[in-house]
Amino acid sequence: MAVAPAQGNWSTGLCDWCGAPGGFGTCLYVMCCTPCSYGSLVARLGPEVTCGGSCFGGCCCYTLLSMLGLNCIIHMGVRGHLRNKYGIPGGGCLWRHVHVLLQRVRHLPGDA
Repeated sequence: MAVAPAQGNWSTGLCDWCGAPGGFGTCLYVMCCTPCSYGSLVARLGPEVTCGGSCFGGCCCYTLLSMLGLNCIIHMGVRGHLRNKYGIPGGGCLWRHVHVLLQRVRHLPGDA
């Protein structure tokens, strides 16, 4: 079981791709099935974030926006929600979408 991250910090660094919690399995899941991992993340965050908290809705939304090159829009919303929830400072700049998604999936306590 993962431990809740300290207030004001991400639980892992942006380049800790195979770091705990989740390790290589979570890294592989996010890298190989990015829309599904985004949908899973949305479902864990609840309906107030995006797509009504639906795993299927998050997956479809991510896929459609990716085809248009606009998936950064939903990334900013979820990242902003997590920053507010855990008191993590920072701006809206996104580095590499998959790496940022991997960091967020590992950040939430519970099953990855």
